[in-house]
Amino acid sequence: MVPNAVGLGALVISMMLEIILKSLGQKTVGTAEMLQRVFAEEKGNEVRDLMDEYLKRLQINLGKPQLQLAETRQIESDLSAQLTRLKNSMLVDGHLDSRLLKQWVNGAAFHTQMLIHQARLEGADGSRAVRAAGVYQQQLNVIMDKYKNYLNGITYLGSDHDLLGSFCCLYFKERQLFHTAAKCFRQRYNYCVTGTEVVETLFSKHQISWTKSYFSDLAANIPTLARQNATFQIRH
Repeated sequence: MVPNAVGLGALVISMMLEIILKSLGQKTVGTAEMLQRVFAEEKGNEVRDLMDEYLKRLQINLGKPQLQLAETRQIESDLSAQLTRLKNSMLVDGHLDSRLLKQWVNGAAFHTQMLIHQARLEGADGSRAVRAAGVYQQQLNVIMDKYKNYLNGITYLGSDHDLLGSFCCLYFKERQLFHTAAKCFRQRYNYCVTGTEVVETLFSKHQISWTKSYFSDLAANIPTLARQNATFQIRH
């Protein structure tokens, strides 16, 4: 039996933006920009590593709430600082891309869940987690506005033809010298939609529209989540 286990599974949250991420090619950049990009990638990787380390420490300290609490306090503080660095890298230093955005969203959701778990261990009301969720919702709204502009700048459609007629191809350019079409399809009414229309449609879909309220919705449920304490049995 594992005490205080309700909600631990929610710590592993994956916010998928894979359709765009897989379509983005490798960039050809100068040395200075390449070094800046490497540092930005390191910030994202450090967020991932902190999450992984915390999950490992939880497994090691199962059944030891005081050790869990000490580890949670330390790692959530480290993760919070690293998320700030990653956010600034995207918004201030101009290193926003799909991969870093995904890592930040995963990390922010994970950090909020850590604070919920900390509240359970402390017997607290979860107010810190509620405030964190509010901050992250505000930050995510700003990041997504920038991300939309970013996609508008790298997305376009080109027209071509073969023996069967005309077709449109969707491209994600992201400052590379050579690029391939992400998807091609037959034209309708001799018209190719624009890259802006594609991005607008993408942002209306659930895969992205959930970002408008994810942390706000989570905040509304935190008081209930913070009060949940139960056990479950692991069967082999």
